[in-house]
Amino acid sequence: GTGNTVTDLLRGLAADVSVDLSDGVYRGANLTWQLERARALLRNEAAPPPPESDSTPIRALAATGRMVNGVLQTSDLTARTDALQLLGSGGINLLEPALDYDLKARVIEGTPAAARLGDLAGVSIPLSLSGPLGGPKVGVDLKGLLTNTLRDTVRDRARNALLDKLGGSETQEPAAAPPADGATQADGAAPAAESEPPSAKDLLKRGLRDLLKPKPAPDGEPAPDS
Repeated sequence: GTGNTVTDLLRGLAADVSVDLSDGVYRGANLTWQLERARALLRNEAAPPPPESDSTPIRALAATGRMVNGVLQTSDLTARTDALQLLGSGGINLLEPALDYDLKARVIEGTPAAARLGDLAGVSIPLSLSGPLGGPKVGVDLKGLLTNTLRDTVRDRARNALLDKLGGSETQEPAAAPPADGATQADGAAPAAESEPPSAKDLLKRGLRDLLKPKPAPDGEPAPDS
């Protein structure tokens, strides 16, 4: 790029951009607190107290994009915070500076935030960030969040109901271990039954279990909506 001022230089930049960083901080919004506030609103509960810091630690972030007219557009941003996995697309206007991003967030299991957002764990949460880079407006799509929560709940209940009707369950009793070398069968005990091929009912149960099981997400990405 060329220009006699910083603004002219930024406006004239044209390039492909790749970003890969770790252990940073985004000073502008506390995304975990925003989700806690949205959860309280959804459940008609009192809002959580404001956070001590209006920032979000970034453990890892990667994105590629194109810089045109001072705006960096990305379509494959992935990030991980202390509590969330993020996936999204949008743009950063370096002339303003401002950003406009649509994200999908997923609570990471086993984190302190997961204990506070337990009923949202495993749910895809629609987020939006728009406005000044140092203090954007954070929007949580409550309708989309409610839809995703209900969908996942209905899917789990439907899976369990089908397995129950077929006489199956999510967990199966482990097979009895064979006797150790030199051990003898107790007097009067029936000989162990030989393994039999699975019945049609067993095969149907396995097929339903595999069909209704959520698909795992690729490493480093939130799980898909469906």
